[in-house]
Amino acid sequence: MVVENFINSYLPDFYGIGALEELRLSFAQKAKLLPTRRSSGAFVRPGIIQPNAVRNKFGHRLDHQIDFNEIEAITRALAITRTGVEFNSPVEAIEAFAPVACAFLSIPPKHLQ
Repeated sequence: MVVENFINSYLPDFYGIGALEELRLSFAQKAKLLPTRRSSGAFVRPGIIQPNAVRNKFGHRLDHQIDFNEIEAITRALAITRTGVEFNSPVEAIEAFAPVACAFLSIPPKHLQ
């Protein structure tokens, strides 16, 4: 939900969309709207999309066990942003990725842009 809040700020600024909330988009739809290149949002986009797929698996099987191969985009981003940090579980990696995603989706004030 925290990452979604940052997406809700990022998308209107990036695309110049007014009243994004009126579109009533799902998290998955918003994540797919993130740019795929030439943007800080593009760097974290694959890692934002992956946890949604993992979450959906829990919707079908409550005992689902997350495997590191399900979050490869997250681990790739963390290898760059959290150099040398090893994660004991996929959940730890997902939790470590959330603030990274938020940082990359942060929009600096106009005078700093």
